[in-house]
Amino acid sequence: MPIAREWEEADRRPDDSGMDEADLAEGQGGLPLSVIAIVMVIVFGWTLFGWHVAQRGLWSSHEGRAAQNAQSILDDGNWLVPRLFTGEIENQKPPLYYWLVASLGILHDREVDPLCVRLPAAVAGVAGLVVVYLLGQRMWSIETGLAAAGILACTTRYAWLARVGRIDMLLCLVVMLCLYLFWQSADPRGSRRRLSWWVYVLLAVGVLLKGPIAILLFALPVGSYLLFMGEPIFPGLQARGWKTWRELRILPGSALLLAIASPWFIYITWLTGGEFFWSFFVYHNVERAVGSSEALKSGPIWFYIPRLFVDAFPWSILLPVCWVSLWKHREDWLPPGQNRSLQPIVQPQVLFLLCWGVSHFVLLSLVSFKRADYLLPAFPPVALLLAGWLADRTARIHSDSFVAKIRHPRRRRRLIIASAGCLTLLLVPILIWAGIEFQENSFVDSLLKIDLLSDHLNETDRFMMSHVELAMRESWPLLVIGGVVLIVSVWLVHTGWHEGLEARLLVGLGLPWVVGFFFQVHVLLPALDPLREMSRFARAIRAVAGPDTTVYYFGKFDSDLAFHIGRPARAIEDWDELAQLSTKRENCFVVMKASQKEWIQRDPRTAHWITVVDNRKIAFGGHRDHRLLLASQGDLLDPEHLAREMPTATQQ
Repeated sequence: MPIAREWEEADRRPDDSGMDEADLAEGQGGLPLSVIAIVMVIVFGWTLFGWHVAQRGLWSSHEGRAAQNAQSILDDGNWLVPRLFTGEIENQKPPLYYWLVASLGILHDREVDPLCVRLPAAVAGVAGLVVVYLLGQRMWSIETGLAAAGILACTTRYAWLARVGRIDMLLCLVVMLCLYLFWQSADPRGSRRRLSWWVYVLLAVGVLLKGPIAILLFALPVGSYLLFMGEPIFPGLQARGWKTWRELRILPGSALLLAIASPWFIYITWLTGGEFFWSFFVYHNVERAVGSSEALKSGPIWFYIPRLFVDAFPWSILLPVCWVSLWKHREDWLPPGQNRSLQPIVQPQVLFLLCWGVSHFVLLSLVSFKRADYLLPAFPPVALLLAGWLADRTARIHSDSFVAKIRHPRRRRRLIIASAGCLTLLLVPILIWAGIEFQENSFVDSLLKIDLLSDHLNETDRFMMSHVELAMRESWPLLVIGGVVLIVSVWLVHTGWHEGLEARLLVGLGLPWVVGFFFQVHVLLPALDPLREMSRFARAIRAVAGPDTTVYYFGKFDSDLAFHIGRPARAIEDWDELAQLSTKRENCFVVMKASQKEWIQRDPRTAHWITVVDNRKIAFGGHRDHRLLLASQGDLLDPEHLAREMPTATQQ
């Protein structure tokens, strides 16, 4: 954040975009520096989010549902009514994301694959970095915009969701674009103008992506910012309220939003006889918010506090210091009060970003149903605040007015050496023990001997951790390189912080994260993929059941498995309906959890069902989600056919 003197200089410039003459200069290739910066952001973002994005299978249920809906659109030609392979109409989300996936499937010989499912999220993740850069450039400078884009790209949750086929990343992009357009029109440092019509077009896109939550995520930051700035926003109660509404184009903009988004909702509600309305708007929106359904797991109101520090890593290390610094210098960003009415507002962009991030955080905390991915729209303002705060700190350190000199350098040096010695005494024994266990024994087994850890790890956690350790043992040279990078990064962070070198501090925090991220993407995830993906299990099922046989799903409906198995498919939840399959003449095949087989054997109507495929016993070994394929007449299957087809079906 520029200091007051720098703000006064920026205020006298004729251009209101926040750029100085250096920002408008041309680079070595003749291109403006802003264009070069955008290209850098795109290249860096795509390297993180796009490289080998389709290397692993469809792990999450959201990806499986998106793949099923998109493939059904391509197979049936019905773009207005996406359906799962079981024939059920998709009633959890609006169709826009599935339209995007299906459009990519057209370019892929009308076949949906993991790349088609994840590419919209990856592109949206990169586009979000560009929007954050543009906001940082407009609010401060090109350097701050680049720093904000780099911070957001290296934020753990943002980077992961950019590689997952979920709607949240596109919704986050839509909200960022809307707030960027709002800031363009409302920035008090420039000429104020009416809100762009594109905001309401983008909000309609957001509603078609995930519903009314898109409107709330835009309206809350805007409304809270205008309130803090003293703007009248309540027509009839405040004298100039209607003027603010006209500047925001609320009434005609809302009409435009409804004209774009409402036709599909009206059609699908009419087609389903009102079922979509009750399922999507009431159950998946209202009941999720208030927690009135026992089927929706509620989270505590403080759920997102630890999630923020975990998911914003490594930048969450700086968050406490940033918050303290912002509060100490709050006179620079708070709106003028009665005793400051003649003083200029130094940094209104900080107030806007705080309204953005805090309003999203409070809204999501008040909602009963919580999930870590929902916090995604709060990370862009955090990245911008951190980048602006670091720029401000650097400017203060290198300005002549900075008076925080070191009074006792020798005492300070001794204190640093003493703290480093204490830290070494604590860490060295732990590192030596970990190295010995890693070389001679199973490191995971040694950890599980600690009661504090073993009590909080379930069977799935232990299963996954053991396979992660195997992958790390095969890649031990990378661990050595990572250790060297970590030591160098600690030096960069230390010197960058105390010498006011912003770039060195950012590299020191971001470099080990980038190395670890690529290690995860290119070593750990490929090693874990056979333990989570369902495609080989699906091929084994079709090899046994045949291509045209209906596969039934009892209990948990694995969307990714259903996508790979394909049609025909049917989900059953009633136990009596499962028992009725035993009375059919043809052989029936049912997929279920391994833990449910015991229930099958207890019921005399289904006790004769036989397990014909076990996903932990086919070629690739164990699996995280233990699933079985049971046949009602398994004794009639040809053993020679099974022996001949199974190895082929389970090949890579």
